[in-house]
Amino acid sequence: MKKVLILSLILVFSIPLLSFAQVAPVNTYSIGDAVENFTLMSVDGKPYTFYSHLDKEGSKGVLLMWVSWKCPISNNCNDRMIKIADFCKKNNITFLGINPNSVYYDGTNEDILAAANEAGFNFPVLRDWNAIYTDKFKSVATPTAILIDTDKILRYRGRIDDSHGWLGRQSKPITEHTLMNVLDEFLAGKELSVTDIRSAGCTIKRLSQYYKPPKGGK
Repeated sequence: MKKVLILSLILVFSIPLLSFAQVAPVNTYSIGDAVENFTLMSVDGKPYTFYSHLDKEGSKGVLLMWVSWKCPISNNCNDRMIKIADFCKKNNITFLGINPNSVYYDGTNEDILAAANEAGFNFPVLRDWNAIYTDKFKSVATPTAILIDTDKILRYRGRIDDSHGWLGRQSKPITEHTLMNVLDEFLAGKELSVTDIRSAGCTIKRLSQYYKPPKGGK
């Protein structure tokens, strides 16, 4: 009887703890926060460790770009991404693409690699399985740009330019090259005129949204 009572008490006090663990939020980064080191694999099977690019001689920073080959808004920006990546390379800023989407939406690594090659990407694309770092950086759409300096400080999060409306439509000609303006200010050592501006694009497609277990299975 005592054993049953003890087990019951353990279960009663364990349930709230388990529930709390399941709903505990992911630690996220705001502008001005220090970014921890992390490693992601590229779609061609190479590991990329964040700090190694910031710490290399001559580095000015890292620019992360969230991309999706099935997102028409992201694809519409491919040429601009390529130009920005080329600009970054010339100015010692490492440019890394990140795909955050479920395999059931954007496909396998091989699918993404083929799409990147077809688009002519001049930068690697890393895979953020389960959108873990996507959540940490509070990147809510593809495309979204994240700029980190060599002190590991998050300096910019947001759009490439103002070409898309909130629903992702090509609403008007580009009148503000937001990201390029930020990069020019950053390289000149100036205070950034914009640090956090929402990017209009496709929402992140998570595993839970697209995985449909077979009947009778898990």
